[in-house]
This record gives sequence, structure tokens and C-alpha cells, in this order.
Amino acid sequence: MNNRHTASHSALWRRIMNRCTGGLLFSLSGMACLALSSCQQLSPPLVIPAYGHVDSISYRFDTLLQSENSRWAGITDAWVYLDDNPVGAFQMPCTFPMIASNGMHTISIYPGIMMNGTADTRAKYPFYTYYTVNVNLTQGKTTRFSPTCTYTAFTHFAWLEYFSNGCSITSKNLVSDTVMNRVVTGGFPCKYYGAAVLDSNNPARYQSLYQGVSDTMTLPKNNTLPVYLELNYNCSGGCLVGLYASVSGNALGYQLPASAFLMPTGGTWQKIYINLEPMISSNPNGEPFSVYFAMYRNPGSTQGYLYLDNIKLVY
Repeated sequence: MNNRHTASHSALWRRIMNRCTGGLLFSLSGMACLALSSCQQLSPPLVIPAYGHVDSISYRFDTLLQSENSRWAGITDAWVYLDDNPVGAFQMPCTFPMIASNGMHTISIYPGIMMNGTADTRAKYPFYTYYTVNVNLTQGKTTRFSPTCTYTAFTHFAWLEYFSNGCSITSKNLVSDTVMNRVVTGGFPCKYYGAAVLDSNNPARYQSLYQGVSDTMTLPKNNTLPVYLELNYNCSGGCLVGLYASVSGNALGYQLPASAFLMPTGGTWQKIYINLEPMISSNPNGEPFSVYFAMYRNPGSTQGYLYLDNIKLVY
């Protein structure tokens, strides 16, 4: 073993990792660099990576969606490719290494999300366009990227609810102590939104449970096609979100297990992307479908609330 070369490789690896910032989800470039520090009889030449940096991926407001609130996105990760080869997925802001020669290369960056709001189910979002650029990379130097995205041309919107013209979420045929009402605030970020409030001091009825459901819609049941529910929410307690599958002769159908659980937000608005495809494909006889929301008021509180806005069901 050549100790002198091994020490130099280990020092290089430490320098590379010191340059990498942000949340590293996985990186093929990093694993390639790590392999260079292994003991070999004939040590390979030192490889100095080029670096990339991404602060965020900006969503371009789509005027066709006819709502200023549609500019809200929850893009958390950058999935990076170098000359069509995967570099890794990185939580932004991030600086990442790329094994590349000096010169021109093609960099592609895909928007990534936390599927169903959980950090351990990250994915490229299939309905956002990706960013690509030809750039001159230099080993040891950092190139900054400013990606943007919008919805792809093939995105189909099965349901849009901005509460601009009312509220399409009803509690008909459901056991619910309250309903969702449209609220007008007069300014961004939520000029209009839907609000369901549970109040234990309501003189007309003791309120502990809210259930609401959308209109029915036909959704693709081919398990190769993604189906997502996007929404912004602000809630005081946990809320279940899922699907009803209609059946002949039943006004509502049957309730499928929840696809996501909305955690309390502490009074702030959050964005979530809910993957509905597993529930749809596992219920081939249920059609059409409707989206449900279910919330209990915490027993220790006198009031509970669920605020919704910018709802999109896409496939």
C-alpha cells in the first residue's frame, strides 16, 4: 500500500465533503470520489470535482390557472444530472460535487418534493418541467444555477379549487358538525380560502368532527400514470385526506384509507403533494372518485380549524 498516495486521497475527500452543503439525499459523484480513497497498489490520479450550487427552484406563475395563489409551490429538493447521468438528489440550498472534465457539459435539474409531506418519501415531481443548461465547468470551481419550472404541457387538471367563486367542498351525506365556508381576506397570500371551524362553545351544536367531500371526478386507474392532489393548508389539529370510491346505488360510495395525514401547522400555511395513485389502482371497481377531508377537534381545545387553498388534482 502506498501510504503517501492514500493520505493524499483522504485529504482530498475531506476537502470535497467540506465543500458539500445542504442536505445530501444521495450522490453518485460523492460515492465515486469515496472509491478513490481505497488502498490500491497502483493509485489512480487525483480527481478534482467541479461543484454546483442551487439555492432554490422557482415556480413560474401560470396565468392559465387564473389564480395568483397558484404560484405557491413546495419544491424542496434538486435532482441533478450531468450529461444525462445522475449526480444525486439534494435538499436545497445545496452545493454538490460533479465528476467532470473541464469544458462544456449539460446540466439538468428536476424539481423534487416530499411525497405525502414526509421526508423519507422524496421524489421528482412528474408534473413540473425540468431545467437544463449547457455550461462550462471548471474543476475545483463552483457554478451557481437558478432553475425555474412550471407545469408540463401534458398535465391534466381534474379539479381546481381556489375559493374565488364559492366552495365546492360540501358535507352532504356526511356526519359533520360544521361545514367549510369561503373566507375573503382581500390580499395575498390568501385572498380567498376555505375554512372549517369546530367550536365547542357553539350554542347551536357541540362541534367535534368535520367531514367534507369534493364533487366526483373520473381518474385514470392505470397504475403507470401518477395522480397527485396538491393543496395549501393551515390546521390546528391533525386532518385525514383521502378518497371516496363511488359504487352503483350509493350516493357517496365507500371511504378508502387515508392517503395523507395533515400535521398541525402552528398557524402557518404549508404545501403538500399527496400521491393518490396507490389507492386508485387498488380499487379498480370504484368510479368516479371524490376527495374527502376529516378532522377532529382536540379534546383539550375549545376550537379547531382547517383552512384550505390552492387545491389541484392533477394527472
